[in-house]
Amino acid sequence: MIKVLSILQPWASLAVLGHKRIETRSWNTKYRGELYIHASLGKNYKKLKADDPLYRFYHPLFAYNKIEPMEKLPFGAIIGKVDLVETIQFDKNTINREQDFHYGSLFEYTPQELAFGDYTTGRFGWLLANPVMFDKPIPAKGQLGIWNYDEKLIIS
Repeated sequence: MIKVLSILQPWASLAVLGHKRIETRSWNTKYRGELYIHASLGKNYKKLKADDPLYRFYHPLFAYNKIEPMEKLPFGAIIGKVDLVETIQFDKNTINREQDFHYGSLFEYTPQELAFGDYTTGRFGWLLANPVMFDKPIPAKGQLGIWNYDEKLIIS
C-alpha cells in the first residue's frame, strides 16, 4: 500500500519535477516518507488571473522545455513521487528567514517558491525532497487528504 496526495495542476507536476519543494496546505500531517503525487482532475489554473505570480516563473520553465504547457499536463493520474521530510507552520517570521534547514537539507523561500504556494500565516509547508516524475501517468481517482493506493503500481 502506498501513500498518495492529490494536488491540482500545474503544482503537482512542479513538485515531481523538483521546481516546487514546498507544498503549502491548510492542514498538517505527522506522516513522513515516500509520498506519491496524484494530479487532480480540477483545472483551477484556468481561474488564475494573467498577472498571477505563478505565470512569471511557469512560462520560463515551459520555454526551456522543463515542463509542458498547462493544458497538456496529465490529469486524474499518479504522476510521480517525492519524500515528505518535514512540515513547518508559517508565521509572520517564516518568510523573513529566507531559508530553513530541516534534516540537513536547505529549503529556500525563493521568489519562485513563494509564487508556487500560499504562505499565509497559520498554513503549513510540507518540505519535499527527491522528486521523481514517472514516464507514464497511472490513471487513478483522487481523494482528499493523504490516501492509500491499494492496487499494484506498475511504474515505467
